[in-house]
Amino acid sequence: MPPAGRPGGGGTGRVIVPRSGGFPIGPVKLMPFGDSITEGDFNGGYRGALATWAAGNPGGYSFSFVGPYNWASLPAGYQNYAGGPGSKVEDLQNGGGASSLDPVATVLAASTPDLIVLMIGINNLFSEDASTVSPKIASLLAALRPRRTVLQTVLDNQDSSVHTQVVALYDAYTALGVYNGTNYQDATHPNATGYALFEPGLHAPILSALALS
Repeated sequence: MPPAGRPGGGGTGRVIVPRSGGFPIGPVKLMPFGDSITEGDFNGGYRGALATWAAGNPGGYSFSFVGPYNWASLPAGYQNYAGGPGSKVEDLQNGGGASSLDPVATVLAASTPDLIVLMIGINNLFSEDASTVSPKIASLLAALRPRRTVLQTVLDNQDSSVHTQVVALYDAYTALGVYNGTNYQDATHPNATGYALFEPGLHAPILSALALS
């Protein structure tokens, strides 16, 4: 778990690393990938709300969530994810870290995702400058190619310098209002209301990522 420091709102998401050719209408294996915000709680955090949206076959796609871990309270087909609490960028890529993860190459080979929703970097930024974290993000994104990746973030609202770094590092859009203190379960994680506020911003980037040629 990252040091105390209130996370702010997730950006609406930005499409990163498109692969060539629009993805054909049909089944899509989506892998939520990240740290404690991705693991979530309150019915899987943002993944619970994302599963409800995905179950409606938006854009004609039939989604399933993949990854080495699962959250059994979510509906069948939407329980899985990758990553874990306290994870830093290098943990997702190389393995190990607070959640003893497998390297990304192992995760990708086992889960074979078509689309990745990535949230990572805030745990680095509690102890590192953005200038050292940015190349790590670039390296991880390169390792995810040619899979389509939507990058989102949770912004820090307590430390203005970290907040600015995260916005610059992730090129995030305007946050979705999770800065209100009533939207947290503790000093570092959104509650159910907070998760619900930033999850809808993922819908358009996911569909855009699939449509990109």
